[in-house]
This record gives sequence, C-alpha cells and structure tokens, in this order.
Amino acid sequence: VEAKPTITEVTNQTEAIRWACGLLSALARNMENAILLSRTEIPKRMIDFIHASESPTNQWQQNSLEDFSLTCVMHLAEHDPNPDTMLELGALDVLNPIMKNVSAGIQRVKATMGCAFLGSPWSDFPKEGKYPTTVLMSELLEKLVKNPHTQPNDATCTLKSVNKAYKHLAKAAAKADEEEFPGKAAHYTKLFAKPPIVALHFSIISNVVAAAEDVDEEEEAPNLHNIPNAKTKIVADPAAAEHSLGALEAILPALLESGDMPRTSFYSEKASVELCDMLWRYTQVAGIPPSAQSLAQRISERIKEASGKGCPVLENSYELWAKAFYKR
Repeated sequence: VEAKPTITEVTNQTEAIRWACGLLSALARNMENAILLSRTEIPKRMIDFIHASESPTNQWQQNSLEDFSLTCVMHLAEHDPNPDTMLELGALDVLNPIMKNVSAGIQRVKATMGCAFLGSPWSDFPKEGKYPTTVLMSELLEKLVKNPHTQPNDATCTLKSVNKAYKHLAKAAAKADEEEFPGKAAHYTKLFAKPPIVALHFSIISNVVAAAEDVDEEEEAPNLHNIPNAKTKIVADPAAAEHSLGALEAILPALLESGDMPRTSFYSEKASVELCDMLWRYTQVAGIPPSAQSLAQRISERIKEASGKGCPVLENSYELWAKAFYKR
C-alpha cells in the first residue's frame, strides 16, 4: 500500500510551489523573460491557481500563492505581443471579478492593469461608484510621479507599467467615444482629461528632456532647458514618457475642447507655444525611437491647430505643469 504524504510533506510542496510562483512573477517583469514564459504552460498554471483560490481577494496576503500568480499574469499580459493566448486561457475570466471588487486593494490594481493590457473594452471597466477605474489609476499614477522612490506594496506597479496601463485605458475610452458618439464631442475621454493628471503626463515627458540637456543652474528663466536636474521632482523614464504621449494622443479631443463659449485666448496660445517647444525638444533627445518622435510631432501639430482658441483643460493643465516644474 502506497503511503499517503504527511502534512509536513504537503506543506513543503505547497511552499515550494508558492515560492516558485514568486520567482516566476519576478522573472516576468522583464519583457524577454515574459515572452519566453508565455510560450510554456506557466500562464495556464497561474490562471488556474487564481481560479482555484477559495480565499476572498481582499484577504490575499502579500507573497501568497494567489498574489504571486496574479502578479505574474499581469506582467505576462503586459509584455506578451500576442495576447490571444492569455485570452484563450481565460485570463479575463479571473481578472474581471477582481477588477470590479472595490475592496481588493492592490490586487484590484493589478487586475485592472491586466485587463487593460489584454485589450478589455471600455464597457468592462467600472466607471461609477466610490472608486471608478479612472480615479484608481490616476491616484496611483500621481503617487508614483510625486514619490518616485516609493512603490505600492510589492513594487510590481512601476511608473512605466502603470502608465502603459493608463495609456491602454485612455485608448479604450477613445474607441468607445468613436463608437458610441461618432462625430460628437468627447465623452468618456473627459474622465482622463483632468488638468492635474494631464500636467503629470507633461512632466513625465519634460523630465526626460531635462535629464538629457545641459543645465545652467544660475539661470532662472522659466523655460524647459533651465530646469535643474537635481531639483526635478520625478525620475526620468523614457518608456513612461512614450506611454504618456500615447495617452495624450488618445484624449486630445477632450484636451483641446473649447469651453461652452468659444473664445480667443492668450493663455491657450502661450500654452501651445511652450508645450510644442517641449515636444520638439523631446524629439531631439538621443535614443528616442522614431515611433515616439512621430507621436510627439502629431500631438504638437494638433496643439498648434488649437493655438489661440480657448481650451480650458489645456490652459489649466499647462498652468499646473508650469507651476510645479518651472517655478524656482
């Protein structure tokens, strides 16, 4: 008769699986690793572990089997250039309920990011209630920008990853605007066109420029190339900057929307001139990929077209950006 495994043996095996999942979730943060892992049975196992959990999501402890598995699924979704495999395995079936659980904390953030990476339609994301998706992601983005050396809980939600998810969410909202309100003013993208958050995107981009330029700290003129590197409030992250450009392009209709009473505006013209100058400087930074340069140029052209027109969101966003990053 074959002996049954003891409790100690079962516990040791469970612990080994848990830490193996932890190792895999760490490896999946790297794009090359994630692509390799996605070609194995690992995505299926991670999804199965989440699906099989009997614990409420808001009770998942940090570094638990479920926590590691969800982190791994998020990163696999983030980096896999072909999400069809994850979709066929039912990744959204396990992520959606977590995303809609407002008490799930950091697990809700990961699930939301995973859904964004996998191309969930805008209709799937919570837009009402106490803590809608846009508020959840905007607050996290703000925290990462203003406190770049701190990461939420397990350090899996980096600025680059969060901003990439934000970009996908903005694009999903823009697509929904086109499908549900064709030829009309922006609707869902207005949820993303909030001046404090738009200003953060401007700053993420401008900090890449500031980090790349020689700065004379004796000068005090409020223009981009005079921002002292040592005094900037965010860490230059070229990948995050490219995602900011993607998000800004998606919400341009809302960003450049005129107010209820169309008007000419000196402030809008001033914002247009300085933002376009910043975007041009961004395209001149060594190492910026051609795709990002083209993206910055397209945004600049759209902003130039609106120059002088009253664009309240653009004006207010520019003012917040200028105050936070130009005032010395």
